[in-house]
This record gives sequence, structure tokens and C-alpha cells, in this order.
Amino acid sequence: MDISQLIRLLKRHILLLLIVPVILAVTVYYFTRHKGKIYTSETTIYTGIASGYSIETTQRRSLDYFSIKMQFDNLINLIHSRQTISQTSIRLLAQHLSLEHCNTKYISKRSYDELYKIVPEQIKDLVVKNNKSGEERKKDEQVRALESQIKNLETNLKNKKNKINKVKSLKQEDTSSDYFKDTSSNNTNTEPPQYDTDKNTYHIVQYGESLSSISSKYGISIGELKDLNNISDNSVAIGEKLIINKKNSLKYNNNLTANKKQLRPKAIKTKITSVKTKIYTNDPIIPPGVRPTDYEQTVNNFTNYYTQNDTNFIYGLLNYNYKHYSIKAISSKAKIFRVGNSDLIRVTYQSDDPGISQQTLKILTKVFIKNYKELKEHQTDAVVKYFQDQVNLANERLRNSEDRLLNFNQSNNIINYYEQSKYIAIQKEDLDRYYQNEQIRLSAAAASLNMIESKLTVKDSIYLKSDEISKKRDQLSNISEKIAINQISNVNDPYANKKLIKLKAQAKKLKDEIKLYVDQLFLYSHTTEGIPIKNLLTDWLKNAITYEEAKASLSVLSNRKLDFLKTYQIFAPLGATLKRIEREISIEEKSYIELLRSLNLAKMKQQDLAMSNNIRIVDFPFYPLSANPSKTKLLILLAALIGFILVASIILAMEYFDTTIKTPERAEKLTKLKIAGAYPLVLSNNNPDFHFITNRLIEIIIQNIILKLNHGSKVRAEKPYIILIFSTKKDVGKTLILNKIIEKLISFGNTVLSLNYTKENNILNVIEDNNLNITYPINNKYYKTKNIKELVENKYLRRENYKYDYIFIEIPSIIYTSYPLDLMESVDASLLIVKASDHWQRADISALNTMEKVSKEDPLVVLNQAELFALEDIVNGIPKTNKGPGIIKKIISYPFHLRVTFKVLKDENQ
Repeated sequence: MDISQLIRLLKRHILLLLIVPVILAVTVYYFTRHKGKIYTSETTIYTGIASGYSIETTQRRSLDYFSIKMQFDNLINLIHSRQTISQTSIRLLAQHLSLEHCNTKYISKRSYDELYKIVPEQIKDLVVKNNKSGEERKKDEQVRALESQIKNLETNLKNKKNKINKVKSLKQEDTSSDYFKDTSSNNTNTEPPQYDTDKNTYHIVQYGESLSSISSKYGISIGELKDLNNISDNSVAIGEKLIINKKNSLKYNNNLTANKKQLRPKAIKTKITSVKTKIYTNDPIIPPGVRPTDYEQTVNNFTNYYTQNDTNFIYGLLNYNYKHYSIKAISSKAKIFRVGNSDLIRVTYQSDDPGISQQTLKILTKVFIKNYKELKEHQTDAVVKYFQDQVNLANERLRNSEDRLLNFNQSNNIINYYEQSKYIAIQKEDLDRYYQNEQIRLSAAAASLNMIESKLTVKDSIYLKSDEISKKRDQLSNISEKIAINQISNVNDPYANKKLIKLKAQAKKLKDEIKLYVDQLFLYSHTTEGIPIKNLLTDWLKNAITYEEAKASLSVLSNRKLDFLKTYQIFAPLGATLKRIEREISIEEKSYIELLRSLNLAKMKQQDLAMSNNIRIVDFPFYPLSANPSKTKLLILLAALIGFILVASIILAMEYFDTTIKTPERAEKLTKLKIAGAYPLVLSNNNPDFHFITNRLIEIIIQNIILKLNHGSKVRAEKPYIILIFSTKKDVGKTLILNKIIEKLISFGNTVLSLNYTKENNILNVIEDNNLNITYPINNKYYKTKNIKELVENKYLRRENYKYDYIFIEIPSIIYTSYPLDLMESVDASLLIVKASDHWQRADISALNTMEKVSKEDPLVVLNQAELFALEDIVNGIPKTNKGPGIIKKIISYPFHLRVTFKVLKDENQ
């Protein structure tokens, strides 16, 4: 489909394309005409996710695109989370219900009234004011009302008694009765101010009055009214007597002096300053006059009530589609997005109430920041707790191992095992060396004694073996043994040192005595070998002493070696056990140090998260003064555009999926035959243009037939030309087209024979002398017909030799009726008549293929009952049924078709 065809298609349905968009636009306008205004508030928050500093390093964090994107996604999803939205909704509800009256900074009058209409009394009682809930306030109001009534009754009773006493004294009973009535009637407190004897101004509370209305009535503030009457809350009881102005205040108001000019401005200035300071320091979310503790308690009451079950009012308010407090409404109206690639996020909120827009965004921001910080800080709590527990367990195991080592050292008297074992090994080596030296001395001394004694004479031997010398030798041996024992023992023992000195003194004494006895034997001067006996006896004495000393030392050293053996047996297994204990302590110590390091890292990460999550609000939510631009016009335009596109799409879809023949182009494409012409669907023939067009279309059909006979036929045809008129379906208008062609051929001076079919016999229609319209019957012999003479009787043909120019044969539908195959071979040309509203189907294709096989020439196709727009490709001048758009087009294009002419002025001098 080209552009021209598309334009023609849309022009055919121009009325539908205009009406539907207009209807949609009007509908949108009707439903959006009362749509409320939308107010938008926004805030900007700095997160520090990408460019913030870390406690773990003084350098900037490494930028990881996916990590940063994930953190921003977590942050945005946390704002949209159900918990954050529900907390925001509950706090917003608590804020609005805490208001004594409408405050446009927080909620508009309309929204405030709508809220109080739907909120039940049970929910209102959960609101805390002055640390009291609704039920407690009601009880206090009832008590004050009763006290006020009792006080008024006592006052009235006192007044009545005074008046009765006064009446009795004056003896005017009637007057006193009237006076009593008048006085009692004055107790209705219809006069706004009343004055007591102390010149104070009072007001008695009437039905429907509150502190706000009373303060507005007398021009004083609610705070002054509370201070004058010592009222802690904002509730008053009916009949309660309130002080409006005291005596000093009355004088102050009545005296317009210089003091008024001097003192009053200062007082007012001080008062305003104090009020401003109070408002400035108060939480902007909490309404003025509401204590923060009361607001938080109200939020807790609402939260507890919300979580009790799923059938309460607050649960329904949050989960149904209430426009200001439902989770769905807040979540859909809150828009969060990151500002470019920065650390900033922007949060916007839209509502039909400017105060609610600002306050909802404030509460949402506060709740989100609190939840985000808690979430971040608690991320490492489990890790820190785990490492803390593990450090405690490792510390306990290390302490137990150290205690085990201590007990082991105490039980085995170990100060320093390695130094002690080293010292014992050194002493053992010294002992072995000393023992070996003593053995050498003993052997040397024994050998010397044997040699000396062999050289002494018998007389000398007798002297040597005397009893005294033997005793002294034994005594010296014993003392030498003791000296050796004390030398090996601890040298640092004072008692052992004294005893050693004493033993050495005794040994020296014995040596001297033995020397003395030996000296006495020195009288024998020489041995048998001529050696002086004195020298020999001196050597014998030295060797005897050495021998006895070595003998005693070896005895002591043998015992000492046994002691070292026992010590080695004790210290050998202690080393393995000590090594195992020390290894366990080393492992536990390393484990403790590693766990302590992990704990410090976890705590550092926890502190880093706590410091890095210091979210700050850059732009606080603002109060929107003007509403958003209305989208009503855009919606109307969009509805009209959608309507136009929808209708156009439907038209194009219907056109695309339309399988009817419709146009000559489609007829030529579907039948794969050359188009001979078309004939329009004539609804009215009163317009002369239609007659011109139909005549011209018939002429085109005749022209294509003649062209086919004379130039396009495979076998050259001769007169009379036999032309077949057929169709695949019934009721396609074959006879109409045939009659129009015959009329036009006759007008051209041609002789034409028309053979039409009927199911009844003996029907003859004679038109003119030389032009006949013969009706042939459809009978059992019909499909066996071989030529025209068999088709009609010869009596209908006037003369055998009469030459017709054209013979037209119209046959029934070739799908529903059999036709003579042999007759088709004599046909010079054939016309397939199709109707524009018919569908070209497989049966049509099959029947046409059979017809082409038995025909010697390819048929031509004629489209009947075609729409006028489909004929523009064949002939120009198609009349327009709707001239409106053409007129408009002509008017618009008229200035562009004007011809500009210039008038040449002749020169007068010429």
C-alpha cells in the first residue's frame, strides 16, 4: 500500500477518525474537570557512598562502579520498603491527630475534616496529650466538670442564703422573690465578662467553647489564659469559671500612660523572643504545642495497635487505597533517584495537599535515615559478637594452659627447666672428670706405697705398722672422706663451710701427728739400698695421705654419681611434658592473638560504617506554594491522539487482513490475469458524472477486448468473434456487464448476438432484426455441446450466412455448474467477472485453472461493483461523494495558485 492509497483509505473513514478522538477527548475532560491540584516537595540527601573517607585508611576509597550502584540500589529500595513506608504513615497520622485544630502548614482544612470523619473515637483516644491518653483526659474533664458544678451550686446556695436574709431584713417578700428570680436568671452567664469584688474579669464556660475560642473572644493568648487559671492541658469544663484579666492587668489596660509606652513593648518583645526560641528548638515534625514525649508515645500506641491484628482501623488505613496514609499511595507518590553520578539522591513527593507533601517527605527522610543507619551499624554486630566470644574462649584456653604450666613447675620444683638441666649436665661432666682424676691419684699413690714399703727394712716395717701410726692413718682417712663430701655439697651453706674448716683443721693436726711419729722413725737414717730413710718415709707419708684422700673421694664420688643418675631419671620425662605444655600455650597464644586481631578489624569496620553512614540532608523539604502544572490539556490531547491512532490502526489492520478483491490491482494480483476493466457500485445514477464514468469504463473494457482479439491472441480470430462471459461465483453481475457491453457495441454499429442461459426451455428474447439475445437451456446435453449450433437451434438464427461481429456466450458459475469443455476451444476471448466484495479462495483458483486449460486464450478479468476510490487508477474524474474536504483544501491552497501580474508604466517622455 502506497501513500496515495493510505490517504484514500483514511479519507474514506474521515468521519470515524474525527468522531472517536473527539469523544475520547470530551470523556477525558469530563472525568478530569474536577481533578485536584498536585503539589510537589523535594529534598536532596548526601550519602557519601562513593567519595566519603574511611577510618581504615586516610586515602579516598577505590571506586567500584558495581559496588556503588549496588549500595545506591539498596538505599533506594530501603526507602521504598514496606517498613519505612508504614512507619512514615503511622508518624504522619500521629502528627495530624495530635493537632488541636487545622494547621495548613501540616494539613489543609479539607483533609483535616475528612480525616476526623473517618477516624473512630477509639483511635483518637490513643493520642497522648500532656502525658495523658484520651480516656484519661475524659475522666479528668468529667472530674473538673463535677467540681465546677459543685462549686457553682455552693456559690448559688450561698447567694440564695444572702438574698433570703436580705429579704427578711427588709420585709419585702414579693420583691425578694422577684429579685431571687432575676438573680437566678443571671446565673446563665449570658454576659461575656463578669467582674468580681476583687475587680478581676471572669468568664463562665458555655457549651461548645474551648480555650481557643475564649482566647480569640477576649484577645489574649492561650498560654496567658492557662497561666491565669493554672490549667495544664487544653481542656475546659462547661460551667468552669475562668479568669480573663486580673486587677493589675485591668489597671494596666485602662491606663494609657508613659509607662505603657515604655514597659509594654519590652514585655511583648521578650515574650515573642521566648516563643520564637521554643518553636525554633522544637522538632519541625512535631506540631507546635505538642510535647515530643507525647508525640512519640502516640506513635508507639499507634504502632502497637497496628500490629495487634489485621482487622483494626490503622491496619486497614495503611493497606487500603487511602490517598494520604496508605502504603501503596505513599510508595507510588515518592520518587527517589540518584543525581547524576554524585553522592546525592533526590526524593520527591506529590500530594493534593501542600502541607502533607512537605510533612510526609520530612517524616520519610527522618525514618529512612534512622533505618539506614541502624541497618548499616548492625551489619557487623554479629561478626563482632562472634569474634568477641571466640576471643573470650581463646583467652580462657590460654589461661588454663598457663595455669597447667604453673602447676607443673610447682609440683616438680622447676624454676627454669632448661637452665637447670644445663647446670646438671655441666656438674655431671665435672663430676666424671673429678672421679677419673681421683682414680688416677689412688692408683699412683698405691703403686708408690708398694714400692716404698718394699724398700724399707723389717725394722722399719715394724715401726711403720705400729698401732699409733695405723690409728692416725684411719682417722686421717675418715676426715678426708668428710672433707670431700662437704666440698661436693652446696658451697653456699654456712654450716657446711664451718664444718669443712673444722675438718681441715683436724686433718692438718693428724698429718702433723703422723709426721711427728714418722720423724721419730727418722732415726733410721738409710735403707738397705743406701737411701736415706728420712726421705723415703717422707715420700711414703705423702703417698699414704694421697692414697687415703683418693680412696675417700672415690667413695663419695660413687654415691654422687648415683644421685646424678636419679636426677637424670627425674628430669628426662619432665622435658617432654614441659615441651608439650609450652607448645599448647604457644598455639593458644597465637590463636588468641589472631582472634584479637580479627576482633579489632571487625570493630574498626563497625566504627567505619558508623562514621561513613553519616547521612546529611542538603536541601530540606520545602512547602510548595504553587501547584504543579495541570496535565488536563495534555491528557485531552493525548486521548484525542490515541483515539485517532487507535481508529487508524484498526482501519489499517482491517484493510491489511481484508481478503476481498476490492481493487483492480488486487483482482489482477489474485487471479494472475490481465485486468480488462472495472464497473462501479452505482447507488444512484442521478448524477450525470456517474453516467459518464460508467460509459467510459465500458469503453475501456471493449477497447481491451478488441486489443486482445486483434493483437494479444495466440491464434488470430475472425468474425464473428466468440466471447465467453463467465464467473466462478454466483450473482457477480455478469448479465449487467454483458448488457452494457452489447449496448455500447451496438451504438458503435456492430451486430451482436447474445447467448444467455436459463434453466427453463422455450425462452426467446428477440431484440432487433440483426441483434439477437437468445436464451439457451441448461439441460443434460449442455455439458456435451461442441459448438454454438448445438447450443441453440438453427431456427433462431435468421440466415446461415449472416455474419455477426460479436457473439457473447454467458455461462453459469463454473464452480457450481458444469460447462461444455469442447465449446471452450472455439472461444476467441473470455471475460472473468469478479465482484469487489467477494473473497478469492482456493475453489476459485482451481476452477479458473481448469478453465485456462481448456481455453485457447487467457481470460481477461473485469471487476464489478468496485468502490469509486478503486477506479481512480483506471479513469480520472471520479466524482466525490463528500465535497467538504475538497472545498477546504481548495480554500487553503487558493492563495498559492494566484498569479501575480505586473503593470508596466510607460514613460511620458516616450
